Amino acid sequence: MVYKVGKHEIETFDSIHKLPFLRFQRFNKYQMQAVEIGNTFEDYDRRMAKGLAFLRKNMVEEAIKELENQRQTVFNSYNEFSPIGKSFAVLVKRIDETKYDDFTPDDLDRCLEHLTKIGFDIEMTVDQLNQLKKKSKRNWLSIFQGCFTKAGT
Repeated sequence: MVYKVGKHEIETFDSIHKLPFLRFQRFNKYQMQAVEIGNTFEDYDRRMAKGLAFLRKNMVEEAIKELENQRQTVFNSYNEFSPIGKSFAVLVKRIDETKYDDFTPDDLDRCLEHLTKIGFDIEMTVDQLNQLKKKSKRNWLSIFQGCFTKAGT
């Protein structure tokens, strides 16, 4: 899939199912971090509210888990780490003529710096990830529907 940002081209994998296996694992790792831990101040606030609600119900173990995740959200923010950004960078094949074949953390940071330099912002990142997830979900559904048949047919 090729996106235009101003005069720049960004080519990405058009489906997570087309990712090479190790790249797919890295994508999933960052997506799970984004979902479980969070990326934003809103995620931090949500964790605090859930933790307090658990404490009010004397659900100490659940409250501890929320506070640990909240702490990780702050740590990620302090270290300028964004699982959402990293998961998108994993999908990038090239920006203009610059190829992104490697997906080590440093290479992903270089990709994110390049995306920032050409004006690709967080809203675009989230939009593209959401489109990819919807497309991938449809693909998975068709795969599973083809694998399983109803009883008696």
